[in-house]
Amino acid sequence: MIYEKLIPADHLLCKLATAVDLSFVSETVSDCYCPDKRLR
Repeated sequence: MIYEKLIPADHLLCKLATAVDLSFVSETVSDCYCPDKRLR
């Protein structure tokens, strides 16, 4: 990913991304989006 090249591995957001599982978010908010991925 391009972010890995731009953001240092010791950056707070990188540390959070490895520590917190946010995989549930896409399913949780899927009803907020149209099938073609635009906001309603």
